[in-house]
Amino acid sequence: MTEENDREVHPMQKLLDNDFLLLAIHVGISMLSYTVWGLIDLMSLPIFGS
Repeated sequence: MTEENDREVHPMQKLLDNDFLLLAIHVGISMLSYTVWGLIDLMSLPIFGS
């Protein structure tokens, strides 16, 4: 075996090579950020009837 085959792959490289995991992380962060943004926006509205 050569030295190149014996080398371990860095965990960050494994993460960046996994397209579906990156997609899931992107969708999750987007959903979370827009949900929080929407809740903050709703809390800034005046209460009806006050």
